[in-house]
Amino acid sequence: PCDLIYRRDNRMTIKTYAAVLSALVLTACGPSTTPITTAPVQVSHSTTRPVQRYEIVPARAVMFDASGKRVELAGVPCRLNGAGLAAAYTTPANLNIPIYGPNSSTVSVGCSHEGKTVQKVVGPVNKTREAVANSGSGAGLLGALIATSVAAGRGNRANDEYSYERFFVDVNKRPRR
Repeated sequence: PCDLIYRRDNRMTIKTYAAVLSALVLTACGPSTTPITTAPVQVSHSTTRPVQRYEIVPARAVMFDASGKRVELAGVPCRLNGAGLAAAYTTPANLNIPIYGPNSSTVSVGCSHEGKTVQKVVGPVNKTREAVANSGSGAGLLGALIATSVAAGRGNRANDEYSYERFFVDVNKRPRR
């Protein structure tokens, strides 16, 4: 199998190896993540809004080191608060958060590191609307524009799928070079 790389008539193999190598290089450039081995933290809710479903959302604390590289921090105490939502956890963690569909609200995530607390506000995302907007991207610029217009015009619907993005909190700012 390795001799296929050296055959001149087998360009697909060379392209495949180049793509794999590129993916490995790009993966190495991103922040490393610590595996989450603890049980999901239940986000408590005290509201009369009906829960559409529960979703596991990863929560992490990251910082920039002196060279500007993003590094994950383990063992950072954090709190999530929102309209009728609350949880205390230590990073990294998976949060089991209730999703209220179009009635999902923004939440505030605060993490304390080295005597300083940093807050981040995270809003719900309409995944159905996002999928509609992205559906035209394969059809060029005109397709993307049409799909984005359709997504914007359809609004938020009760049966749309909602979620939260990952809860990543930067505990410091990127150093200037």
